[in-house]
Amino acid sequence: QSCKISPNEDISPASPKMNLPVVAPEVMRTASERHQKGLMSPYIYQILTQGEMKLPVLLEDENHKEFPSIHLLYRPVRQMVYAIVFNLHHYMYMATKGKDKAVRTEKSEVPDLRVREWVWSKNNPYQSPDMVKAEQIGWGVPTIQRLWFGGSIDDKRRRLRAFLTCMRSDTPLMLNPAYVPQHLLVMATVLRYIMSCNKPVLRKPELDAIIVQAFSPELMNAQYLQELQVRHETSSLQ
Repeated sequence: QSCKISPNEDISPASPKMNLPVVAPEVMRTASERHQKGLMSPYIYQILTQGEMKLPVLLEDENHKEFPSIHLLYRPVRQMVYAIVFNLHHYMYMATKGKDKAVRTEKSEVPDLRVREWVWSKNNPYQSPDMVKAEQIGWGVPTIQRLWFGGSIDDKRRRLRAFLTCMRSDTPLMLNPAYVPQHLLVMATVLRYIMSCNKPVLRKPELDAIIVQAFSPELMNAQYLQELQVRHETSSLQ
């Protein structure tokens, strides 16, 4: 079972209070209630209240560095999530608006939003955190209140677009059922994100095998599967 972080638990050896943007009461209340009931990732509450998260130790081969650490692989996703949950785009918008009017207020200040990520490694066994900067997602994403609680069709579309953007999959074809069956949308976005990374994680034959097993309509045909034969090939060493 995964370890849940209680609201009062300090996850680091020495964690001074982070200077975080103000979070709307309804957002904090919802995050707290869902956190206590186990209905939301425990990281969300920890990020909103403490500005940090402790990523678990993984069983990874440190002798073969051709594959990146999974925590570092998905760090760009987390950076955009930090910007969304703390309304970084809204602060940028208010700062631009205040600059145009030559009026500086507390709301027009853009916070230097960074989150402490505690990532275990052989050289750094939870001794010091990485200060990870939030990154904007590139379009006018609504506030977290609107994304969480908005009930209109446009709100639902923006929620989906925010997810697709974080996964580097904000393209029209991703929402076209002729190309991506909607029940496989999450898997398709994960594969697209992995293949977009600089360091290779999957080889093309491996990607093809995953896509065939997940997307092939013939796999739902019992008669086809019954008659399917796998050709066994061997190669001799020259």
